[in-house]
Amino acid sequence: MIYFLLITLPVLIGCFSFIHQGKLFFGSNQKLFLILFLILCTLIMGFRNEYVGVDTWHYSILYSNVASASLHEICQGWTFNDLEIGYCLFMKACSVFSGNYYFFQIIYSCVFSILSYYFLKENCKNYFLVYPIYLECYLMAFNIQRQMLAVLIAANAWTFIKKQNYIKAFLTIVVAVTIHTTAAIFFLAILYVIVRKHPEIIRIIPILIIIVTVNYKYVIEFLQSHVGMYGNYYNNSKAIMTAGISKIMWAVIIIISILSIYFIKHIDVKNDIKINGIYKRNVFDNDYAVNGMMIAIFSMIYISCNIVGLSFNYVERVGLYFMPFILPMLEDFSSYFKNAFVKRFYCISLWICYYIYFLLGVQSPQYDYSFFFWS
Repeated sequence: MIYFLLITLPVLIGCFSFIHQGKLFFGSNQKLFLILFLILCTLIMGFRNEYVGVDTWHYSILYSNVASASLHEICQGWTFNDLEIGYCLFMKACSVFSGNYYFFQIIYSCVFSILSYYFLKENCKNYFLVYPIYLECYLMAFNIQRQMLAVLIAANAWTFIKKQNYIKAFLTIVVAVTIHTTAAIFFLAILYVIVRKHPEIIRIIPILIIIVTVNYKYVIEFLQSHVGMYGNYYNNSKAIMTAGISKIMWAVIIIISILSIYFIKHIDVKNDIKINGIYKRNVFDNDYAVNGMMIAIFSMIYISCNIVGLSFNYVERVGLYFMPFILPMLEDFSSYFKNAFVKRFYCISLWICYYIYFLLGVQSPQYDYSFFFWS
């Protein structure tokens, strides 16, 4: 099975990347590991058949429609063939070079991996630890490729937000909105401007998230009345969905999020901090602390949307914009274990859980893999 390579090959890549003077040292060549791993992901995503993934075939039809349409027709409104203008222009630009959908799919896969690279580079340090968690996000792009592209564009806006480059952050989120309108939800991240100097506000937000999750029916009714474009996202699915093993993982993420917000003193243990011209290590940095707590907040929002999504169509897809932040949160949490055995147990457990989650996910018929050039 091709997906098995996404588990076994990164381990071999890791062994190749981390061997230093005959010894395995995980602190070396993390960047090399990340690049090789994402190349593997790009090849598997880019060379899949159009029948791998729920919407892949549908997007191949839309690509043909966009390729045959004039630029004037595409730019008549916000959407064309139910695709936002940004994604249409992306398709149209690719169609200039080739009308073959698989060319577009390969370009899409490259762009997706490049965005993944920059997000991981800016927000994670131990790529070998987080790659099994990343696979969940990666697999989603096989089905809802347009939205997952918007998710990663929006997630990269966080880099500009935490560096206080708010204009670039705003423009990046706007680009994400042109790919999928629901990306507008990520404008919430600009709340960082407020909480940066008042981190005590962050301690109130989890309580609000819990209140909204418990009273989600009233929230859905409000959205139905005031935001009708994605009405299907708010309709009751009539049957309560089940989450199985996901519920256990959600509970763990919620617990870690709460610990990160209320009990952990976030210290940048990797980077020196310059104070009065002198570099000092392990000094409390307010911006670093706020960043860690905000990432925990994003993780809680993602879980909250998944819980509501058990009863209402597609609400969990709104929460996808906060899904990537689970990676840095779970990684950052590992750095606060002082006992080496406990830290090792945590990391191995994380690996095993996400390996199982990934392997269970690809059992679905929609992921039956075949290459487009050999099927």
